[in-house]
Amino acid sequence: MISRLSQLGLGLGGLSVLLWTLLAANPDWAEFIYARKIYPFITSYLSQLGNALPFAVTGWIYVFGTLVFIYIVVSHFMNRKSKVFWVVPTLISMLAFTGTLVFLLCVTFMFNHLRYREEKLFDLDFELNETMYEQLVAISVAEANRLSPTFPKDARGCTDLNLDLEGMDILVKREQTNFLDTQQLPALFEANTRYFYFSDVWSGMHISGQYQPLVGQPNIASAVPMLSRPVIIAHERAHLNGFASEAGANLVAIQTLLHASVDQFRYLGLIELWQGELPEDANDAVRVDHECIIDDWAQIHRYKFDFITRYINDYYLKLAGQNDGVESYNRGTMLGLKYYYKHFVPKNAGTDTSSANN
Repeated sequence: MISRLSQLGLGLGGLSVLLWTLLAANPDWAEFIYARKIYPFITSYLSQLGNALPFAVTGWIYVFGTLVFIYIVVSHFMNRKSKVFWVVPTLISMLAFTGTLVFLLCVTFMFNHLRYREEKLFDLDFELNETMYEQLVAISVAEANRLSPTFPKDARGCTDLNLDLEGMDILVKREQTNFLDTQQLPALFEANTRYFYFSDVWSGMHISGQYQPLVGQPNIASAVPMLSRPVIIAHERAHLNGFASEAGANLVAIQTLLHASVDQFRYLGLIELWQGELPEDANDAVRVDHECIIDDWAQIHRYKFDFITRYINDYYLKLAGQNDGVESYNRGTMLGLKYYYKHFVPKNAGTDTSSANN
């Protein structure tokens, strides 16, 4: 006989599937009812819980889930009435716990996967041709060359942000709130970003940050290179602000930096547009910063089994409806290029986006 607790868990799992199907068939509901009303309301309270916790929850949530599964197996084994049939109720209990967890994740975040695509939200449904790309690169390099010599440098000659996590987080959330306000999109200011534990291990496996929706808490790895931290904080805060897809979070992170009132943030937003490739016209100061970023990441990405986390992340993203999987990160940067062309390249510099659609 299935216990009432298991029946509840199975029912919540079924309800999650039903609601997902309903919202997937009605993206207007996902966008205007869930993403812009229900989600901000729920997360405004959950983020207070995340702030109240004296630690980052990344890692501990996985430990908790594993311990629950172990408890389910051990308790059913100890109370077994048969050598064989204890397995069935064990599997039912595990499925019920999974159903409960899926329901909580869907209600607190994952339904955001069903909101409008980024192309529609930010009017970026056009293709960049080679001429347009060359124009935006030329203009972004010129701006980066203008900014780079004005910044203080560290001992290696790299741009020195001179900010701790708290100070950087305050600036990033202010800039992202300001940008989203201009787009008439909800922004949650209260949550604070935390460094997660075992940072070297996480970042070594190519995990630089995570957003924990059950407590509304963005987390990043302390080992992340200093010049990459603003965009990673902005990425995780974009998740907090309802952009569930990695493409959407990457795009909003780049938009946040490009529109920032802090010159160093705008400069780093320009570097993000180049996708790791240094343009030929970059000056020496930009080249040094580019080399610092590449070298620092090379020192962090030292584990040979990061393909495991990449596979798990790819599978999760595809399961959530992001068909590009881990490649959706790159799609977000490509959307950032489109956004930069549309809003920062002078209209008399080349092809208009309306003609690019034709």
